[in-house]
Amino acid sequence: MAHTRRCLVIFVTLLFFISTLFLRDQSLIAQPADKGNGKTAEKTLLESEGAKKFKAKDYRGALEEFKKLEKEHPNSPIILRYIGMTLNAMNEPDEAVTYFKKALELSPRDPAARYHLAQSYQQMNQNDAARTELLYLRGYPELAGYYKDKAERALQTLEKGLPEEGIEPQKPPKPWTVYSGFAYEYDDNVSLSSSVSTFALAGGRKAGRYKIFSGISYDVINNAKTRAGITYFFRQNLHDNDMSNYNFRLHELSPYAYYNTELFARPAQLAMRYTFAHGTLNHRTFSSLNGIYPSLNVKVIDNVVYRLYDNLEWKNFRNKGFEPGVSSRTGFYNTVGNSLTLFANVLERQCYFTNAYEFRSAGTRGKNFDDRENVFRWLVHVPVIEKIVSDTIFEYRETNYCNFIEEPKRRDRTYYFGFRISRPILKYFTLSGYYAYTDNRSDNDYIRGQFIYDRHVGGVELSFAY
Repeated sequence: MAHTRRCLVIFVTLLFFISTLFLRDQSLIAQPADKGNGKTAEKTLLESEGAKKFKAKDYRGALEEFKKLEKEHPNSPIILRYIGMTLNAMNEPDEAVTYFKKALELSPRDPAARYHLAQSYQQMNQNDAARTELLYLRGYPELAGYYKDKAERALQTLEKGLPEEGIEPQKPPKPWTVYSGFAYEYDDNVSLSSSVSTFALAGGRKAGRYKIFSGISYDVINNAKTRAGITYFFRQNLHDNDMSNYNFRLHELSPYAYYNTELFARPAQLAMRYTFAHGTLNHRTFSSLNGIYPSLNVKVIDNVVYRLYDNLEWKNFRNKGFEPGVSSRTGFYNTVGNSLTLFANVLERQCYFTNAYEFRSAGTRGKNFDDRENVFRWLVHVPVIEKIVSDTIFEYRETNYCNFIEEPKRRDRTYYFGFRISRPILKYFTLSGYYAYTDNRSDNDYIRGQFIYDRHVGGVELSFAY
C-alpha cells in the first residue's frame, strides 16, 4: 500500500512538472516572433507618420507608411494589425483578414488582432466567423482585457442583427454596375489568312486594333435567394493599316436570373440568361443572335464547384456565301458543357483550377457548316505577387464538318493558348496585359489548305468597374 502511495506521489509530481514545462513552452510560443524588437517596432509605429495619418483619417497615406514599416519589421504583430485596421477603415475587409491572421500566427494571444478580425468578418457579412472570434475573447476574459466588454457588446448586437459600434452599417448593395475599358492590341492575322502559301489571301493580314467597350447591369431583384435583372454591353473594334473592313461593332442585351438553393443538401445555384446580339462589320449588318443559356452550379465539397450548362443559339449571318444551301452559316448551334473547379491555397495564395468539356452540334442552312465539335479546356488562376493575378487557358477543339459536300470531308483541330496578367491600379481601375495564340489545322492540307492558319494577338487593356 505504501509502495502504491509512493508511486502515485511520484506520478503526480512528474505530471505537474511536465505540465509546467508544457505551459511555459506554450507561453513562449504565444509571444510575438520578433520578441527582441517588438517594443522597438511598437514605439516606431506609434511615433510614425502612419500613426498621425491614421488619426487624421488619411487611411490611404497611413497604409503606405505602415507598409514601409512592415518591410523594416516583417514579423511585428502590431504593425500587421494596424495595416489590417487601416484596410478595414478603407472598406477592404477581405485583404484586412489576411493581415490579422498573420498577426495572430505571430501572437495568438493578441486580443486586439482577434477583435478587429471579427470586425472584418462582420463587414464581409460572415457573421458566423465573426461570432467565433468574439466567443474566443468571451471565453478568456483575462486575455481579452480591454476588449472583453467590447467583444461582449459586439456579440449582443450581432445576435440582435444590429451594426457593431465602430463598424459602419452595411449599405444595401447598389442595384447597378457600370463598366468600361480601352485596349490596344496587335493581331498578326486579322483576316485568318492561310499559312499555306498557295491558299493565302491577297493583301495585308497584320494590323493594330483599338478596342472600346462599355456596359451596365441593373438588378431588379436582389436578395439572399434570388437575383434578377438586365445588362447591356457594347464593343467597337477599330483597325489601322488599311484593315477597316474588319471594324466590328457589337450590341448585346441580356436579361438574367439566378436562384440560390440546395441540391442533395449541397449549396447550388440555378441560372438563366437570354441574349440578343447584333453585330456590324464596317457599318453593315454582319450577324444577329438569339441565345438562351441555362446553367447549374453545385458546391460539391467546400473547395470544389461543378457546373453544367447548355448554350442554345440561333445565329443569322447576312452574308450567305456563294450558295446559301452550301455556304450559309445561318442556323441553330447547341453547346452542352460541364466543368469542375478546384479552389486551393497554394503557398498562401488563393488559386483555382478549372477543367471543362463541351460538345457542340450545329445544324445550318449551308451543308458545309453542319458540324460536331468536342472541346477540352483548362484554366488556371494564380495570384503572382501582392495584387497581381494571372490567368492561363489552354484549349483543344476538334471539329468534324459532317455534311461537307466535297470529299474528303473537312476536319479541323484547333489549339489555343491564352495568358492574361492583371493588377488593380486604383480603386475602380485595372490594368491588364494579355497574349493569345491560335493554331488551326485541317486534314488534307493540299485540298483544305485554306482552313490552315495560325494567329498571334497581344495587347494591353485598362478597364473600369463601379
